[in-house]
Amino acid sequence: MKRVFPPVVLLLAFLLLACSDPVEIAWKGERQVSVYCILTRDSLQTVRLSWVSSLKDGKEEWVDDAQVFIRDKGYAYPGKKVNAGEWAVSMTPEPGKTYWLEIHLPDGKEISAETSCPDERILIDVDVYQPAIWLEEEEENIRQKQPPLAYELGVCQFFNESFYRQFKEMKGATTMHHVMPGLVFLLKDSVCCYISAAFHGRDGQLTPIRYLATNHKESDNFNVTKKQYQSEDYFSPSGNELRDRYDRASFSKYNGLVMHDSFLRIEQTRDYDNGVRNVYPVSGHAFSTVTDFKPVESANKYFTVVGSFENAVFDKNVGPDDEYTILYFSSVSKEYDRYLKYVYERKQKADGDMLTSLYSDNANIPGNIEGGTGIFGAICVKAFACHRSINRFTGNMVVYEPPRL
Repeated sequence: MKRVFPPVVLLLAFLLLACSDPVEIAWKGERQVSVYCILTRDSLQTVRLSWVSSLKDGKEEWVDDAQVFIRDKGYAYPGKKVNAGEWAVSMTPEPGKTYWLEIHLPDGKEISAETSCPDERILIDVDVYQPAIWLEEEEENIRQKQPPLAYELGVCQFFNESFYRQFKEMKGATTMHHVMPGLVFLLKDSVCCYISAAFHGRDGQLTPIRYLATNHKESDNFNVTKKQYQSEDYFSPSGNELRDRYDRASFSKYNGLVMHDSFLRIEQTRDYDNGVRNVYPVSGHAFSTVTDFKPVESANKYFTVVGSFENAVFDKNVGPDDEYTILYFSSVSKEYDRYLKYVYERKQKADGDMLTSLYSDNANIPGNIEGGTGIFGAICVKAFACHRSINRFTGNMVVYEPPRL
C-alpha cells in the first residue's frame, strides 16, 4: 500500500535535490550527532542519527549504536533500530501535548530535545463556489442535467431569473460566487500553516508542485517569486463547453496573484480580515426568497489557493489510478517552523551544493537539540484533492478528500 507522505517531508526532499555533486565538508569544531525527528500523527515515529564531521562521496556517517526514547509526562516509548542510523518508535502523538526526545550514546553522552504537537484542527471549513455566471444561467443548466420529475417536484437546487435579480438588487450585497469562486478554505485563528501541493500520477507517485499563489493577505513573502498566476497557463479543455466556461470564469478571477516558490506559509492572526462584507452563499430551491438567506459566517476570513497545476476535475470520483492534485495543509511546531524557513533561505543562498551551504554555518542552524545539532519537531497534516463533482440529483458541489493510498 502506497503512502501519501507528509507535505513538508516532500518539500525538504525537493529542496535537497540540489545536492548533485559529491562533496567533503569539514565540520567546524567538535564532531556532533545530528538528529532529525519530526513527529506526525502516524503510529510509528522515525528518529535519524548521523555524525556531523564530514560528508564524503555524498554519504553520511550514521550512528551505529544508541538508546532512543520519546516520552511524555507519563511514559517513555523505546526506539528500535531498523536501519543504519534509523530508529522506529511506536507511539501516536496527541495534539497539544509536549514530548521529549532522549538519546543515550555508548560513551555516556546524552542528547535531548523538546517539542509540542500542534493542533490538527487546521481547517475549519472547505467549500466550493461556482462563478457568478453559474447563478445567472443555472435554471437552464439544471433543466438539462436533472431528471424532469425531480425538477417539477422542486427538489433540485437552482435559481430562477426573478430570484437572482432580487438578490442582485439588494443594496451592498454580493455572493461568494462573485468575490471568491472555486475552492475556498477557512483556517483556524492563530495558526501557523504551511500549504504545499503534489501531483498524484496514475502510478501512485507524488511529484511536488513548484508554484502556489493565494489571496490570503497574511501569507509570508519570504519565498515570493517574480511569476504571476495566469489561469490560461494551466488550463486544459475538458471537451465540455459548459464546464470549460465555468472553469475559466472561476480561475481567471485570481489572475495576477504573485506565485510563491514550493509552498505558502500563512501565520494567521486572530483578527485577520480579508475585507469582504455582506456576502451571501446563495444556495436554495426555486421557491426560496432572498429573505431566507443569511450572510456567510466568517466570510471575511476565507481564502483560496491556485498554482502551477491544472484546474479541478468534474464528474468522477478520484482513486488510486487517477491523476489529480493534492493540497496539503500543515500546522507545525514552532521549532520546525524556524527550521523550514532556514532550510529554504539557505537553498536560495546556496552556491552550487545545498549541503555545503547548510553545514558551512552549522553554528547558526536553528535547531533545538541539546548536546547535538538538528531538529526535533512535530507536524499535523490535512490533505484535499483539488477535485470537484456535481451531485446529479441535487446540483450541489461536492468536495472529495484524496483516498488513503
